[in-house]
Order: sequence, then C-alpha cells, then structure tokens
Amino acid sequence: MEQAIRSSGVKTEVFRYIVIGGINTAVGLAVILGLRLGLGVNLILANAAGYAVGLAISFCGNKTWTFGARSTSALGAVPAFLAVVSFSFLINIAAINGLMAVGIPYIAAQIAGVAVYSGLVFFGLKYYAFKS
Repeated sequence: MEQAIRSSGVKTEVFRYIVIGGINTAVGLAVILGLRLGLGVNLILANAAGYAVGLAISFCGNKTWTFGARSTSALGAVPAFLAVVSFSFLINIAAINGLMAVGIPYIAAQIAGVAVYSGLVFFGLKYYAFKS
C-alpha cells in the first residue's frame, strides 16, 4: 500500500513538473517575443529577460506546487535551484555534443538532450533543491 501511495505521489509530481515546464516555457517565450518583436529590445536582453521570467516561474511553481517544499526557505533554495539548473544545462550540452560526435543527427541529439536535462532537473529539484 505504501509503495502505491509513493508511486502515485511521484506521478503527480511528474505531471505537475511538466505543467510548470510548459507554463514557464510559454511565458518565457512570450516575454522574449514581446520584448524583441514588440518593443525592439536587443536580442540578448530580450532572451535574458525571458529566461529570467521562466526560471522564476519554474522556481516558484516547482517549489510550492510540484514538490510542496514549504519548509525550505526561498532564499536558501535559490542557490540550490540555480546549481541544479546550471549543472543540468552543462550535462545537456555535453550529451548533445557527445551524441553528435558519434553520428546522431542534431535533431535527435537535441531531443535526447532535452530529455536528459528535464530528468536531471526533476530529480535535482526533488532530492536536492526542494527536498523536505
């Protein structure tokens, strides 16, 4: 019975993680496009702003809704969150480059890299940044 409850909890977390990921991606992209195309903001600044907004949504949504880490202080969790995201990004780039080096086409390597990144971030947030 306990195993079924834990399995159901992880499924709920995965579902919520995917929802938060979709929201932060959509809103971040909207910010980028709005700044760049709507206001003519520099490409780098527009992307930086969009990514910052997406990261903020990811942090808040995953901390409170996905993992329910209410006991973890926001200030204390920010460095751990950024470390998880940064580490996962570096592994993502390494995975993409490694797959392409052995002949995997870019699109397939990129899709695999997204899967690696998403999995690493999920487990890093669950067991490190937002552990209860």
